[in-house]
Amino acid sequence: MTDRDGIGVAIRGARKDDADSVRGLYSQLSADVSNVDRDFQALLADPRAMCLILEKEEKSVGMIIAYVRPTLSSGRKMVIDELVIDRDLRGQRLGSFLLDHCISAAKAQALDSVEVCCSLTKPELHNYYERAGFKHRMRLYSLFLG
Repeated sequence: MTDRDGIGVAIRGARKDDADSVRGLYSQLSADVSNVDRDFQALLADPRAMCLILEKEEKSVGMIIAYVRPTLSSGRKMVIDELVIDRDLRGQRLGSFLLDHCISAAKAQALDSVEVCCSLTKPELHNYYERAGFKHRMRLYSLFLG
């Protein structure tokens, strides 16, 4: 567990019993949380996945999900899929704490890069990631099958 500046905010690995907290956080991003019920346990079992919980005063107030994967085009990289901070605590740099933790983990594993996926409809997040040093360098295309 890592404490941020001694202020009682800590990061730990997610556990099976975090499903309700994760569902609650994720519901702040999407009305459809069915993927949490279907996929959270599989995510925890995936050796390439990292799901971290941010706690404040023993309450889950944020989470980040990242994957490490090799590629032929850009080496070994960490891909951050989801970063959520409780809406009542946004603007306190808690997301940066989680992001910095992942970047440090990527450096410790000697990965080549860290990438983050971000919705096109959230320009405030584009600015956030650019301030954190990320560069917009490609376009992501998705084909939804459901």
